[in-house]
Amino acid sequence: MALVLIFAGLVLLFSIAVPAPAERLATLSEVLPLPVLEIAHVVAGATGVGLIFVAHGLSLRLEAAYRLAALLLGVGIVTLVCKGLIYEGAAVLIAILVMLFYTRPEFRRDGALLNQGFPTEWTSTLTALLAVTIWLGLLSYKPAEYSHELWWHFDYTAEYARFLRTMTVVLVTTVAIGLANLLRPDPVPDLPLAGRLEQVRSIVKQSQSARAGLALLGDKCFLFSDSGKAFIMYRVKGKSWIALGDPVGPAAERERLVLTFRVLCDRYGGWPVFYLVDAEGLSLYVNLGLSLLKVGEDARVPLERFSLTGHERRELRKAHDRVLEQGVDFAIVSSHEVPALIPELEGVSNDWLAHLAKTERGFSRGFFNPDYVVRFPCAVVRQDKRIIAFAILWVSGGKEELALGLLRYHRDAPKGIMEFMVTELMVGGRARGYRWFDLGMVPLARHERQLPDPLWHLIGRMVYRQSEHFQDSDSHRRFAAALDPVWRPKYLASPGGLKTTRILRDVASLA
Repeated sequence: MALVLIFAGLVLLFSIAVPAPAERLATLSEVLPLPVLEIAHVVAGATGVGLIFVAHGLSLRLEAAYRLAALLLGVGIVTLVCKGLIYEGAAVLIAILVMLFYTRPEFRRDGALLNQGFPTEWTSTLTALLAVTIWLGLLSYKPAEYSHELWWHFDYTAEYARFLRTMTVVLVTTVAIGLANLLRPDPVPDLPLAGRLEQVRSIVKQSQSARAGLALLGDKCFLFSDSGKAFIMYRVKGKSWIALGDPVGPAAERERLVLTFRVLCDRYGGWPVFYLVDAEGLSLYVNLGLSLLKVGEDARVPLERFSLTGHERRELRKAHDRVLEQGVDFAIVSSHEVPALIPELEGVSNDWLAHLAKTERGFSRGFFNPDYVVRFPCAVVRQDKRIIAFAILWVSGGKEELALGLLRYHRDAPKGIMEFMVTELMVGGRARGYRWFDLGMVPLARHERQLPDPLWHLIGRMVYRQSEHFQDSDSHRRFAAALDPVWRPKYLASPGGLKTTRILRDVASLA
């Protein structure tokens, strides 16, 4: 509908660039005072520019944009008749107005139209349309000679003079709106300062998603809702403003927050990107005109039906018992006790990084940072009273979900230590009343891939890093599948099109 509104603006702009038929002007001269015709000409041009500006708000599904668009279309219809009996153009605008009324249910978002800013792409479009209008006008009135007296010449047949005056008003109006847009105070991104992290922490504790714990890494910016009860965590890479997951906080605040993030991106000329969003909220991103790309699946085990008993769990029991036979001891340490263990945990983490030649990444994965680690309970495995493996635990509000925030083990740890810890955590999570255990992301199977192989290599690199404790992503998928998980698809929402490759590279550099 936004493109249709731009077309309506173009109809009005072109109507001032092309002279009205002489016989129609003669008819108007008999029934309409000259000042009304002159004013209608100027108002038609200003209305055309206004429709192009409002089209951006319409693309954001703003109710205020809908109301203003309907008003401007009505004004445009009247001015087309009053400026030259342009019935054809008026009929087009009437049809567009009917279309707008028909799509009324789509425009229900709150938000002040003037606060939305005007992105670079729309500015370029308006500039191009104005340039074409001026060119068309000069071409249409080419036989007429310019003189300074034209500015003050008023007559029913003085179409060239009206064109000059109207285009001046249109250009001045456009520049004024553009300057207001530039001088409007920029919304400043919230940086992860100590006070803000505490606010984030209180929201994370109530979240139903355990992975909301990634917000406490200290490597992200935050955009909070007006109430301060919800946030979007994001990083900026190049032109990509990459939000991690869906908004965290009450569901009622998510739609407005996603829209605010889109406006923030537009304000800075960035591309809104939402990485690893759930299927349940996809309509939020589709309504913003974003494209969807399935990038992987999250494996979640329902703990109420998980156990180590039964024939189907025989191999898992054997692997678990083999590790136990090597004299290991598993325990969960509360977050209050973790600070005393930091030196030992850091030693295990450094050995893991050195042995596997890995570097810390962050963003969509946890990394070893003492300030981050001490905020969560920790599962530790000891052998001969020495910590040989540990896992930071993300826990959701209401015991909805349990997940691994960080898992590291010493090179001398028994083979199968990772699977042992996951098994212990699931058994313990069930005993403590948790509903789900999140096994993390795995890449899509080949038959589900939607893009050419070169682009899937980028996605594979992003998602494979979530499988860093396995030999490869297939091993991760086999291990997860053996635990009978519920597979939950994850998506990338972005502007898509020709920007996709660059966006994927930006995400891959962070994830």
